[in-house]
Amino acid sequence: MERDTPSFKTLLGEHDHRIFRLETLVERLDADMQEQTRILGEVRDTVVALRSIAAAGVVLVGLIGTVVGIVTAMA
Repeated sequence: MERDTPSFKTLLGEHDHRIFRLETLVERLDADMQEQTRILGEVRDTVVALRSIAAAGVVLVGLIGTVVGIVTAMA
């Protein structure tokens, strides 16, 4: 009984197709990683801005407390 084995050309074509699919997947993963890096940069910028706003709020509360203390002392 003779086995039906695929030809070398058929095997090579299937191999090339698999390589092409893998290259496509790698390109998609690279694009996804670049997008995630961009998003993480935006999140980092947002966190820095929120920290600045929080620091300004602390300063403002301190100033209000100082003014209230001065006004109370004068009364």
